Amino acid sequence: MSDNKKLISVGSLVVVAVISAIVGFGISAKFFSAAVGDNGDGSSTSAPAKKTLWTCSMHPQIQLPEPGLCPICNMKLIPLKNDDDSDNGNPRQLTVSDNAAKLMGIETALVQRRFVESEIRMVGKIDYDETRLKY
Repeated sequence: MSDNKKLISVGSLVVVAVISAIVGFGISAKFFSAAVGDNGDGSSTSAPAKKTLWTCSMHPQIQLPEPGLCPICNMKLIPLKNDDDSDNGNPRQLTVSDNAAKLMGIETALVQRRFVESEIRMVGKIDYDETRLKY
């Protein structure tokens, strides 16, 4: 009889945890979509190209049309530099001038799928396994 009560209380605890996780995820998704300018219907509210966007130095996904504080970490927002000749649509793309690339020594190569091999030289002792020793 007591075991059934424990099972019911553990089961209800699991149900409460799952429901609170779902509600928390929904609230955070709504908060972050509002922060980055998503309307929820697939369209986004983007500012005109000449208007300055403000971003957080720690969270570059946050881009707001006016200065203020980051909604995640409460740091002061900084202006996002908008170069007219470059495409700022992809934050994972590195664009540098030819002279800067020569100074940095950037080399590119084709992507290849292969096994990684490395030789490591170490110093140590080899001994027998005492747990497998038999008399």
